[in-house]
Amino acid sequence: MKPYGLAEGRFVKITISDSGPGIDESICEKIFDPFFTTKDVGKGTGLGLSSAYGIIKGHKGIIKVESVKGKGATFVIYIPASDRRIDTEAEGSGKIIKGASETILLVDDEKIVLDVGKEMLEKIGHKVLTARCGEDAVNIIKKAFEKNREADCNINKTKDVVSDFPRPDLVILDLVMPDMDGERTFDIIKNINPELKVLLASGYDEESKAANLLERGCDGFIQKPFKIDGLSMKLRDILA
Repeated sequence: MKPYGLAEGRFVKITISDSGPGIDESICEKIFDPFFTTKDVGKGTGLGLSSAYGIIKGHKGIIKVESVKGKGATFVIYIPASDRRIDTEAEGSGKIIKGASETILLVDDEKIVLDVGKEMLEKIGHKVLTARCGEDAVNIIKKAFEKNREADCNINKTKDVVSDFPRPDLVILDLVMPDMDGERTFDIIKNINPELKVLLASGYDEESKAANLLERGCDGFIQKPFKIDGLSMKLRDILA
């Protein structure tokens, strides 16, 4: 694997091909860049291939593209093969730690991540709010804490004043998002409520950014895609 800059060893090769219009040679080197897209505004975020790149790189592998305009594209993936034997009894038997009905705000610009993540969190036992971007997350948190502060101020004046707007106990925050990224969103969230717990999430190789935010008070980091057992344990560690 020297031509690809990989260490010597056994690899699993995965080849995925289509018969579509192909990819223009002038943009082949850009398609794995975060937020690069040839789709119209509002129809694509440019995060699909960059997510795949981040996951594969995280497993010490590579992904390459070969394409001829008008004749489709072929993606070739090399991932180091493992010598470990599969334990069929342990497969899928990870321990899931149930939550205590805490409210989780899940922030991600990918709808599929929100849908799957929401389902996982509800299965664990949490109440779930979702936001498709940093700005939406900030607005939800502002509204939640303003409403609850108002209720706290009025609670001694009348017993009938109760805020029913859900206040998040923890935010699962995507690190890489267009417009307002996770880092900027984190800063604003902490300005609104310094005590709010934040769990960073990313499918990219963003160790330096994640490390910086952890040093600044972020409560943890989890790699995407989530596994329900790992997610439940991470949340319980933070919320306990």
